[in-house]
Amino acid sequence: MDELLGRKAWFDKHICEKFKPDPKWAGRWHDRRILDVRANAAQYNIEPDEHLPRMLPEYQRSRTFRDDFKDVSRRWGVPSEVKLSFMREFCREIRVRPLALLRWEREGLPVLRYFPWFAYHAQRVLPWVEERGVRADERMNDQQTREPLLLTLRTLASGEASVAECRRVVSGLVTSTVCAAGNEVDAGRISSSGLDPCWAEAWVARRPEERKANTRKYGLAEAAENGFGIPDEVHARRVFEIRDLCRRLRVSPLDVIRRTKAGMPCLRCSPWARWDIEHVAKWLSESGSPAVQEQSPQELDELDKFLLPLVASGEATPEAAREVFAGWMGLM
Repeated sequence: MDELLGRKAWFDKHICEKFKPDPKWAGRWHDRRILDVRANAAQYNIEPDEHLPRMLPEYQRSRTFRDDFKDVSRRWGVPSEVKLSFMREFCREIRVRPLALLRWEREGLPVLRYFPWFAYHAQRVLPWVEERGVRADERMNDQQTREPLLLTLRTLASGEASVAECRRVVSGLVTSTVCAAGNEVDAGRISSSGLDPCWAEAWVARRPEERKANTRKYGLAEAAENGFGIPDEVHARRVFEIRDLCRRLRVSPLDVIRRTKAGMPCLRCSPWARWDIEHVAKWLSESGSPAVQEQSPQELDELDKFLLPLVASGEATPEAAREVFAGWMGLM
C-alpha cells in the first residue's frame, strides 16, 4: 500500500505540480485551426472571421474546451445557417458504420474540421451518400447503431480496420460527447447532460442504487451532493478516472478492469467509473494481488493509443476496451 501511494505522490509531484500552461502550445493550435477554418469557408465560398481567437492559453485548464462548440458557425468558419452533425448521431441517422464514413472521405465525402474535432453538414452529405449508395457491409443493424464503438473495436480485432482508423472513430465519438456536455443537473443533482441518448435513460436509472453503494463505502447516512454521493473532500483529492489512476500507479487500464471485476473497490455513477486511490491501495495490499507489468505515464497518456494496438493484436478483447472507454468517457 505504501508503495502504491508513493507512486501516486511521485506522479503528483513530478508531473502535476510542475505542469505549467504553455502559451506557445495555444498559439500552435490556433494556427492549426485557422487552416481548417479557411478550408471550411472555401467549401461555401465565404470569408471566415479570422480575428476571432481560436485558442487561448486558458484552454489548457478545465472546461474551456466547451468554447469550441459555442457560436459554432462563426468559430468553425461556415455560414450561420449551417447545423453540424457529429459522428455518433450522423452514423445513427443514416445507419452507416463509422469506419465507412471515414473511408468515404477518400472518395470525396464533404467534411468540416476544427482541430482536433470534425463534423458533417447533413444537407450537403446526404445527397452525396444517396448518389454514391451504401453497400450492405457498410450498414449497421439496430444493435450496432446502439454500440458503434464496440462494432468498430470488433472490426479492428478481426483485422478489417487499422488502428489509425479506429483512433479517428474514437475521436469522432468523443466529439459527440464533448459538444453535448453542459453543466445541467437533474433533480438528484447528478449530471445527465452529454450522455449518449441511446443509453442515458438506462444509465440514469441505475444511479440511485449506485450512489447508495458508494456512500456505504464511507459509512455515510446520506449521500453527499456530488454525483457519486461521496464526501466532497474525498472526491476532490483521492478519486480518479481510469487514465489518471493508471498513470499514477503505472498499470494498464486492462489490469484495472480485471482487478475491479475481482472485487477491487470502484465508485460508479453510470456510465462513469472512478476509483478512490486509498481504497485501491488497501484492497491490493490485502488481496495479495500478483505484480503486474509496469507501464510508463507517457504510454498511458492517450488510452486509445495504448489500447487499440492490444485489440488489434488479440491481447485485449473489444469488450474489455469498450468497458474502459465507457467508464472513462461514456462511449459505447
